[in-house]
Amino acid sequence: MNFISRFYNQKVEDICVRVVYFFNTIDTYFLLAGAASFLMVLPKEVNVVALVLAAGCVIAAAKKADFYPAFGLFAVPVMVTFTIALNIALPLIAKILLANIVFFIIIQFSFMGLPEAIVARDIRVPFVKIFNSLFTVAPTTVSFSMSIFFSFYLSFFMAGASVCQEAGDYAWLGAAVTVLLIGAVITRRMLPKNNFSRLHMPVIKGKPIFKRVVVLNIDGVRKDIFDSLRLPAIDRLIREGTSHARGLETVYRALTNPAFASILTGTIPKIHGIRNNNLGQTIKTEGLPDVVPSIAYGSMHVKHFCKKYWKTRIVSLPRHSVYRSDDLMVEQLKEDMLIEGKIRLFVADFSEADFLAHAYGSKSRQYKNALGRVDKRIGNFIDWMQENGILDDTGVIVCSDHGIAGIDHSYLIARSEKFVPFLIYGKGVKKGFKMKEPGKIMDICCTISYLLGIRYPGNCRGRVFTEAFQNC
Repeated sequence: MNFISRFYNQKVEDICVRVVYFFNTIDTYFLLAGAASFLMVLPKEVNVVALVLAAGCVIAAAKKADFYPAFGLFAVPVMVTFTIALNIALPLIAKILLANIVFFIIIQFSFMGLPEAIVARDIRVPFVKIFNSLFTVAPTTVSFSMSIFFSFYLSFFMAGASVCQEAGDYAWLGAAVTVLLIGAVITRRMLPKNNFSRLHMPVIKGKPIFKRVVVLNIDGVRKDIFDSLRLPAIDRLIREGTSHARGLETVYRALTNPAFASILTGTIPKIHGIRNNNLGQTIKTEGLPDVVPSIAYGSMHVKHFCKKYWKTRIVSLPRHSVYRSDDLMVEQLKEDMLIEGKIRLFVADFSEADFLAHAYGSKSRQYKNALGRVDKRIGNFIDWMQENGILDDTGVIVCSDHGIAGIDHSYLIARSEKFVPFLIYGKGVKKGFKMKEPGKIMDICCTISYLLGIRYPGNCRGRVFTEAFQNC
């Protein structure tokens, strides 16, 4: 690891993480894998015009359907019919499928498994991830089924179109892409909807409830597992504070960057502009750090969902390992709380549990143990604030950005992806109170604004959990 420390600075890590997400996100992965697999079985004669038209249409259909699994209900019958109509040789189809599987294994091992093996200090991770990918459904290369389906879908139609010769072939190709585009439009209507909570944003006036707010976000909390574990610090916060019985609903897609952007802006991905973890996306609307002095802490992805001029402190997972990084982040947080008198919002993202869920599975011993260690860190941090006279005028929110199913998340098919824990703790917060009104993660932004007595960010919309506070 000394070797890593010698050349691995924050700029290099920033680029490396972006490269990983580029290969990990199905929007870009399927283009590379589909095109590469087609080239591996390239026919001797290629109808370039038909190839280009078909590729454009099938790519547009997949993107319109947002790579949602229901699109397969339309695509698979079309592919079978197209195979029969054009008499496409089964050995060619088998070669295309095999090429896609080989490409998947290479990408999964090289751009997901090996980097995570370095961070986890465990060479078994790439092999465990490839095995667990067989049982995961998500729009990323962490899912074998979705990765292979969409890349094969692209290379199949590229190969089929490239051998079109007669008018009848063109007619079948035209019919196929028409059905695919219609299916994509129908699938689009089936996507999970990002709705706001029932509006409850009281006028903010008078003295703020808290001088500062600390958000302790446990990345990737699977609520059913979380609720089943014995977590002493969390149990204490539930007894001495207010919690949400059902949990807050995250956004679609349920990925870290879109979800965290929703927490900080109080609005949905369509409005704030971050739809997945890939390149070229920034928050386009006003967020809490634009309204109140703030610092965000965590691994490199914190830098990616924050605006460039927002203040962040990044801990390197490759340099310090996932097991040490959260401890270092908490030390940074403590340091700043003692010296940064003007900062009123501290946002800390705990990475360990989410990382180990991706590496070993969200029901694994490693994931459960990680949640236990995060709980201990939170408990020690609360005690530290009390010992340093900070707790009385500080509001503490414990939450998560998204859940997790298998080893990934995003589609919101499983309840374990959809709902995340939410706790409020501090002086004036009701003790042992359980909120039952349905809530969304956008409501965290609304509630923070209310607690700090600041205006709501421009596109913030939702509800403030005023029922959690005494005399409100």
